[in-house]
Amino acid sequence: MHFDYRINAIKECQKITDVRLAEHLLHKIIPKNINRIITFNTDAVRMGENGKYGTGLFPLFSRLNHSCNANVHHSYNVTIGKETVQATRQINKGDELVTAYGLTAWRTKDQRAEILEQGWNFSCACKACAGPKAAKIEERRGGMFEIDQILATYEAGFPSLFGWGVPTTAQQALALAEEMLDLLREEGIIDFQVAEV
Repeated sequence: MHFDYRINAIKECQKITDVRLAEHLLHKIIPKNINRIITFNTDAVRMGENGKYGTGLFPLFSRLNHSCNANVHHSYNVTIGKETVQATRQINKGDELVTAYGLTAWRTKDQRAEILEQGWNFSCACKACAGPKAAKIEERRGGMFEIDQILATYEAGFPSLFGWGVPTTAQQALALAEEMLDLLREEGIIDFQVAEV
């Protein structure tokens, strides 16, 4: 798409007899538009679940960095027409506000790395991925992922897959959900995703 845009602009420039105007179009206007496209592609935020309300650019929000152990959560507020940011735990003075790009809270390091590489083209080096407690975090996140998959299988009504013990009663499913909450508390992830458990 970007390539076609430039080719069409070049064709238009070939029709122009004023060389200075053609140079201006090629060297000033086109790069500016390409920069706008790049900015949109890297900073755009889906408004609402799966972009239900469209996609927007929010300059202040786009300055937030990623962490696999975020201290804020963002959501689009339809009533006020703005992307809002809420703290998910105590934030001390001087702490950086960080959000999770994509749903990475209870994914393993490899899964998070793939999500971040595909969606944002970077490798994460946050405390959860590369800090001194990364091995313990990985163990908890692996447990959370397994519980998440078991509960999704239970909710869908499928029989046990991959040797996982899928609950057969609501009480068993509730016990797993409570185990997930304990892991989330240990991990310090008490945010909107708890409602999905």
